[in-house]
Amino acid sequence: MSVTLDRSAWALRCRAWLLESHLPLWAQHGIDREAWGFFERLDAATLAPTGPDQRRSMVCARQLYLWSAAAHRFDQPEHHALADYAFATLAERFQDKQHGGWVFSLRRDGGLLDGRKDFYAHAFILFALAHYARLNRQRTDALTLAAETWGLIQDKLRLPQGWFAAEASADWKIEKRGLVQNPHMHLFEALLALLEVSGDIAYRNGAQEIVTLFRTRLYTPDPGVIGEFFDVAGQPTGPEGAILEPGHHFEWAWLLRDAARHLDDSSLLPLADHLTHWAETQGSDTVRRGTYDQISRASVPLQTTKRIWPQSEAAKTYATAYSAAPSAATLAPLLTRLEFLFSAYLQPDGRWHEHLSADLQPMTNFLPASTPYHLYFALAEALDALAV
Repeated sequence: MSVTLDRSAWALRCRAWLLESHLPLWAQHGIDREAWGFFERLDAATLAPTGPDQRRSMVCARQLYLWSAAAHRFDQPEHHALADYAFATLAERFQDKQHGGWVFSLRRDGGLLDGRKDFYAHAFILFALAHYARLNRQRTDALTLAAETWGLIQDKLRLPQGWFAAEASADWKIEKRGLVQNPHMHLFEALLALLEVSGDIAYRNGAQEIVTLFRTRLYTPDPGVIGEFFDVAGQPTGPEGAILEPGHHFEWAWLLRDAARHLDDSSLLPLADHLTHWAETQGSDTVRRGTYDQISRASVPLQTTKRIWPQSEAAKTYATAYSAAPSAATLAPLLTRLEFLFSAYLQPDGRWHEHLSADLQPMTNFLPASTPYHLYFALAEALDALAV
């Protein structure tokens, strides 16, 4: 089969899995129609809700992204309705009316479970609001909430060391002041999305600040890796400081390519290429395929298991690399990663295997509501790339 036919066939396969299998499954089983909101996880065999009695603001935000992005791409009435429902759920349920910001989690009965202010959750809320605003349904309300949330993050979580605290108490008291990479990455993602939808220079300035943090703290030029945890001085000390996640290297590579476009900064592109190469050659299993969950700074696997999200981030990254420079050489790794996702993880009816062992055997029996964010995003980027 020629490259053109391969590309076309894969585009059809990605679209069909999303539109005909995955989104209908989640629309039918992922919403708690007897109470409110979204189930946190489903049993992989029965699709019945399972897990603890909690509803996290981060999960609601990821569902808001999912349905907003699907509505924007496929323009199905059900997707628009679910985006509206997710926005109303987030705004009406999770806002902290007393202290400002967003609570971490609620119970199914609507009672407060955890009032902490989680940086990671706030970043995802910003990201989801940007995508909902793009639908132009309640754009002003969404962008107003985003501006208020970004202001609170800067006012309440900013530390003098130059980064944001990973969490605070319900009333915004901070105890831990070390640097955690992951929420900053998702804040970067959110700021770029908000910049695209609003054009507000405040989001450009925030994104440029994260670029500076990336260059000065998160990224180690030699050997060219991104750390996960740093102490109060911004140093990767102790056992946590040794942890590297190849999936985040792929994810940052995608973000840096996106940032190069939004910030008109081509100096970010070589960094993206290097991170992609490192994650592929040092963070992936060249024998059994797939990207490891964690490795050390010495490139020794710490966790040889393989969650689905690093695989989706790899596909997303190779999709944008192919979009930027279409050729047989850039198409091959994208199709290789898509084939691996579909053969090892994605099931024809819209389900998936969340976590595989090193030798690709399923390790979990549930479907988290946070994962469709990764799956939709990856296959949507693949669809855009394969249309080139």
